[in-house]
Amino acid sequence: GEVLLRCSLSPEDALTTFQRSFSKAQRLRCSRVFENRRQEPPLPSSLPVKLEICSGNGDWVVAQAKAEQGLANWIALELRHDLVHNIFSRMVFEEVENLCLLRGDAAEIVPRHLQVGSLSHVFINFPEP
Repeated sequence: GEVLLRCSLSPEDALTTFQRSFSKAQRLRCSRVFENRRQEPPLPSSLPVKLEICSGNGDWVVAQAKAEQGLANWIALELRHDLVHNIFSRMVFEEVENLCLLRGDAAEIVPRHLQVGSLSHVFINFPEP
């Protein structure tokens, strides 16, 4: 609830935004995830999208996203729920607006839910075996 309030979103608006972020084929629409909601109507983002797989606690991806605000958008993909929570908390408290967080197995998420050609860079930094 508090996160939605900080983003000026009602629960209904958050649900609508979430639904608009995926195509009928359940592929993530990066341009809508990162659209400029301060504009009326919101403008889709044309910035490059970079993905880190196995984001861990999010130290690297949060630092990269903060350093590239206005230059690139980032997606952090992590399998473990506790680590996803850590990354999400950092995103909120550090006010990182150009970072999207996905939870799941990269072997399933990448081919099923990311559109071909939607990413400019993919990073795999220290995955656990």
